Amino acid sequence: MNNHYIKYLIFPGLILFCSLFIVANYSFSAEYRVAVVVSKRIRPYVEVLDAMVKRLEQNRSVKTEIYFLSDSENNSDYIRDEVLENGYALCVAIGPEAGVLVWAMDGLCSGGKIYTAVLNPEEFSQDSPRGCGISLRIPVSVQIREITRTFPELENIGLLFDSRYNKGFYEKALTAAGQKGKKIIPLSVDSKEMIPEVLQKNWNRIDCIWLIPDETVISVKIVQYIIKQGLYHNKGVIGYNPFFISSGAFFSFEFDYKTIGIQTVERVNTYLENGFCNDTPPVFHKKINFRMTKKLGIRVAE
Repeated sequence: MNNHYIKYLIFPGLILFCSLFIVANYSFSAEYRVAVVVSKRIRPYVEVLDAMVKRLEQNRSVKTEIYFLSDSENNSDYIRDEVLENGYALCVAIGPEAGVLVWAMDGLCSGGKIYTAVLNPEEFSQDSPRGCGISLRIPVSVQIREITRTFPELENIGLLFDSRYNKGFYEKALTAAGQKGKKIIPLSVDSKEMIPEVLQKNWNRIDCIWLIPDETVISVKIVQYIIKQGLYHNKGVIGYNPFFISSGAFFSFEFDYKTIGIQTVERVNTYLENGFCNDTPPVFHKKINFRMTKKLGIRVAE
């Protein structure tokens, strides 16, 4: 092959090589824009956000922009306008109020929507095929497993709840406890005023009281009242955040919100990489109040 033909083969080859390099370089530097909407400036949400931002900063292909909701309707309108104008690849909602706003943005967030630090995401996300995230709901069977494993001598667990909100939780707990050879005693109420009467009728039937998120049952005063009455009847309380332990509960399920933030980033990265999205249970910790278990005579398994 003479030099004339070699010259004409090399030149197109160089052009093709340079083109591929430019395309590859462009792809590598392509940037995903992610909008993070935060319900309130409260500690749990801020801890989730801080952990997310620190982890996302390690991914140079992701640019994060943060919006805090306020009580102003104009603020919600502003966030909608910003999301529409910027065309984010993905929207992340921290907290339920942010979830409601983000899921109401039909046609926005082209890549999808992720929630985090939300107790009941189905209230706004159940009709969305592209929604997923990290809820603050530990599977009932997991909670039963941890309670029975940690306190094997608790046979009759009194669950205080309003069936309008937590009938499904009770039914799952009943099944899971039965599989462990334990009983769930339903302490069902439909008003705060019913609580003293229902407790009075059941103190002799239960070994402890299990309190779960419930609109009717949970308030600062009610929790403190139940713990105080439980101590009077030598019955302990199981709760679900540090407030319960500080108020005298003997056991609690607690969240590490920074870890939940890291879990959320894992969902974000997976979604941006391959479009896969699923719901993930939150990481949680068990907190035992040993001073209270000793006082109540509750044995803790090693």
